[in-house]
Amino acid sequence: MTGAVVLFKAGALASAAVCSGAFALRYGYAPDSVLRLRWLRYTRGLDTSLNVLGSKLKGSLIGRLQLAGGTLALTYIVYIGLTPVRAVLLMTAIVFMPKWWLDRSLSKRAARIETDIGGFLVALSNSLKASPSLGKAFARVEQVLTGPLSGELGTVSRDMRLGATVDQALLGLGARARSHAMDAAITGILIGRQVGGNLPEILETTAATLRDMDRLNGVIRAKTAEGKAQMYVIALAPPVIFYGFDSMNHHFFDPLTSSTFGVSLLVLSGLMWLGAVALARKILAVDI
Repeated sequence: MTGAVVLFKAGALASAAVCSGAFALRYGYAPDSVLRLRWLRYTRGLDTSLNVLGSKLKGSLIGRLQLAGGTLALTYIVYIGLTPVRAVLLMTAIVFMPKWWLDRSLSKRAARIETDIGGFLVALSNSLKASPSLGKAFARVEQVLTGPLSGELGTVSRDMRLGATVDQALLGLGARARSHAMDAAITGILIGRQVGGNLPEILETTAATLRDMDRLNGVIRAKTAEGKAQMYVIALAPPVIFYGFDSMNHHFFDPLTSSTFGVSLLVLSGLMWLGAVALARKILAVDI
């Protein structure tokens, strides 16, 4: 009986693999197919994030690894017989973990850049007082800064040497930095260049304004820290509790998963949980 079950599982998995492969060959390689367009959009989005982080990895490689990992996970689920909860957690990790990691790395990078923007503007202002050339000022400021902002200024200098205008190089910097503070700083530089006036003074005023905004953001973070902690508890408690009880007793949630009424309750509870997390995030998303 056991051999028959294993054979049945192997046949079902092979059939699913053949059908998936045929579907991918038929619809995935057509130039205008939905699958191909979504694949290209996903991998190019990964490439953009990886290029900003300075990684040599390719989005297509990460996508293929996800597909391979999903296939192995599906094989593991079929043969080992994971519970639905563990199977969902495993597949969710494979699907969303790379994008989550890249977004988190970009957020950390943007936060590091924002901490250096004030010093960058002051140094740029002082450099412009010595020499009015903005390109040379960027090259001098690059030498005294560290971290990702120094690398971004090096990219700006390189773009200008290759023929890009100052405005184009600065707009590229804003797109890569993904920081509201950097956008404000670049806006100040561009307006100062186009309108005229004392650009070093404009930069110093912008730096002072950004410092005040950073101080206010610190106050807001301190005031909302307790609420954010409660939001994390709301977000993590149900899955953790569900997984814990399911690990101790695999049949604990059978009354909920074996009947239509129970499944309806699970779906309703999940929707209410997601709504609570979304509402908490919206309330705590205080922006100045």
